[in-house]
Formats: sequence, structure tokens, C-alpha cells
Amino acid sequence: VQGGDQITVRSTTVEGEVRPSNDLYSEVNDGDLAKKFDYKIQWPETVQGLSIPRDHMMNLCEDGIRAYRGTGHMTVEHCKVRKMRGGIKLYMAKSATVSDCDVVDCVIQGYSLPSGGTLTRSSGNAAYGPLLYVHFDSHSSQRIDLKVLPAPHSLGDHPLAAIRGANHQIRLTSAETVNPKQLRPIIVGYPLRFDYLCVEYPKIPAGLEDHFARFEPESYRASSITLDNGTNHPVVLGKLSEKNSIVSAGPISDYGTNNTTSP
Repeated sequence: VQGGDQITVRSTTVEGEVRPSNDLYSEVNDGDLAKKFDYKIQWPETVQGLSIPRDHMMNLCEDGIRAYRGTGHMTVEHCKVRKMRGGIKLYMAKSATVSDCDVVDCVIQGYSLPSGGTLTRSSGNAAYGPLLYVHFDSHSSQRIDLKVLPAPHSLGDHPLAAIRGANHQIRLTSAETVNPKQLRPIIVGYPLRFDYLCVEYPKIPAGLEDHFARFEPESYRASSITLDNGTNHPVVLGKLSEKNSIVSAGPISDYGTNNTTSP
């Protein structure tokens, strides 16, 4: 969606394709693109020039339901998105309401909202990328109620969620009755963006400090956010987090200032 207002997407299913990153290393002929570019990532710029990460999943399709700048209010309800780059990606809209949706097996992110956006009665997994992604420090007052689905086929070292901004109210519940096969951090306030690579949090991946230095501004802040984590995934409050209130069934690591935490 590029422009317009009061747009509704309802009862729609979008399904794409993904491919294991290890497969790209089997492209050894001169005409193969992976070999042509020396097995280096070409986009986005944050990771351009780095080697294609092994043991990740790569998307072969763009986003499922996406709003670009100039879009007014969007309503998305009763939709399913599977195996796309992003699932329901509305952070550029002026406002958005998402309900009764399901996003699974997406690579870059599952859900994203603009300021004041709401996400209710919805679910998804973090099999190949973060389920929830807040894009800007300026984003505020999002209301999110999200059920985390199992992902036993999971690949990659990404977080479950990357959260920044202010005054959000976020509730995560679990659809699993046992511990997840792989625990993924819910990161609140972080010093770099996540594209294909995660962090040995809260540090930049070993050996990549020079590459990521230019993407570590004193922004990416998180403040006055209320997070109720009903999953066993751990919560990590980064150095740019302050005055957040965290209740979590999983462990909490606090590197920030003046945060309130409780099990």
C-alpha cells in the first residue's frame, strides 16, 4: 500500500517461499549469483559485504502486507502471512489496527506498527526472524497482545522481539506447554538493528565491531514501556533502556537504568 487512507485488508492469505542459506554455498558455477558476488550479502546496507550467514533461512519473496510512507490508517484483520520477508509490516502508516491475524516463518520480521498502533488476538512465531520489531525511537504508545507459537523448525540466531520507543504496552503469551526448543531474547533498547544477524547480546557479534560501528548511534532507546512476558524466553534490557516496567516468566537481564523488573 503506497498512499490512500482507511484501507482494510481482510481474510487474506499470503504465502511465499524461503530457502536455507547453506544452499547458496552449493552455487559454484560461474553464472551463479552467489558465486558471482563471492557469497557476500548485497542488501541491506547494514550487512552488505558480510558473508552469507550459514544456518539461516533466506526469503525469496518481499513483504506480505506492507504500508509505505503516505499511507493513512490501515486495518488488517483475519489475515495469514507465511514465508515472506516481513509479515504484517505497517510501521510507515499513519495509524494501524491489526486483529485476529497469524504470521509464521517470516525472515526479517513478523509484525511492526506505527505510533498508537494496536495488535490484538493475533499470533505468530520467530522461526526465521523476529516476531515483533519496533522500528523507531519516535514510535510510542503501541498496544500489543500477541501469542507466541512454537517453532521447532527454527533456524538462525535472531531475537524473538526487538523493542524500542516509549510508552508501549506489550503482552506476550505462550502457546507452548513446555519450554521452547530454542530460547530467543526479547530485547528492549538495543544499539544496532538486526538484519540476518543477531548479537551475542548486548555486544556486537565478535569480529564485526568495525562494520557495525556506524550503526551504533546513541538512539535506539526504550523508555516507559510496560512488558508482560508470559513466555519462557528471556528479556534483555539493553544499555539504552530506562524506566521500563518488566514482568517476565523467563529470566531478565538488566543493563539499563531505573528499570523495574519482577518474575
